[in-house]
Amino acid sequence: MELNVSETLRKQLTTKQKQVDLILAIDQIRDTLPEPHDMMVALSTTLAAQIQTDLCLICLRDRETGHFTATAMNLPESPENRLTRAKLRDIDRHTRQLQEICLWEGDTIPSCFRMAYPVNGLHAAVIPILLHGQNLGIILFVRSGNPFSQDDLTLITIAESQVDSAVMQCAEYHTLQQRNKELETIYRIDKLRDQHRPFDEMLSAVLTELRHVIQAEAGFIMLYNKLNNQLDLRTASDNYMFLIAPHYDRIEQIAKESLAQAEMVWYNDLGTDLESIICIPLILENEIIGVLGVVNRYGRYGFDAEDRRLLHAI
Repeated sequence: MELNVSETLRKQLTTKQKQVDLILAIDQIRDTLPEPHDMMVALSTTLAAQIQTDLCLICLRDRETGHFTATAMNLPESPENRLTRAKLRDIDRHTRQLQEICLWEGDTIPSCFRMAYPVNGLHAAVIPILLHGQNLGIILFVRSGNPFSQDDLTLITIAESQVDSAVMQCAEYHTLQQRNKELETIYRIDKLRDQHRPFDEMLSAVLTELRHVIQAEAGFIMLYNKLNNQLDLRTASDNYMFLIAPHYDRIEQIAKESLAQAEMVWYNDLGTDLESIICIPLILENEIIGVLGVVNRYGRYGFDAEDRRLLHAI
């Protein structure tokens, strides 16, 4: 009997130590890695090691759109592990309504969770990252072999309770970085303007700078022609033939909408190739002279409030 009691106590102590170790490891990451992506990659790597899983994937939602816009996992990048927009949409579809841990095994595991792992003997667990009722994202764990035990589920719950504050810390850091980016971009564009280049050359340089900062796949500037009440394409990014020309009528329609409303117009989730667009009027001495547009946001469903704020600031 004493042996059984001692063994039980030893297991309880071991379990408690694992929980403490996990909390301390997460705290150390939060304290030493303020940059959001580095923090999330370190968290996913640590959680995979502590909970002994093959995969730990953290997906964070955009606070405005609710779509997954930031991801981190413990696996190196490869074609098999690549998180395409379609795969992120599938993960979102399977997890958006979750309020607690959900478990899958074998062929019941959604294909978007499995990456390149074989179905046999595979187990998956997903927990939503919740803070004050707001769904900030999810943490996905996948492993082959042993199913998730009650101790594993307790560790996963503890991990979520620590990660939610890390997510908010990342959001605050990101906001500060965005404000700095706005100031730096305004300064660089002012320098371009002060170089007194030929007009078309200056427009092209400004467009290149904005595409880089906004991380848009393509961009364009249309100038307003008063004589025929039309927008004339004045400059466009190098990939014009691939991303703008095939959808020119739709893009021009949105640009005219921005011109008519005299304000920024944006659309996300338009389709497969033309996915998202922002158009903003160009104003000189209180007169609209044209429209600037950016098309398709790299690595996201579409342009967010920060992208629009940046364009407004410029």
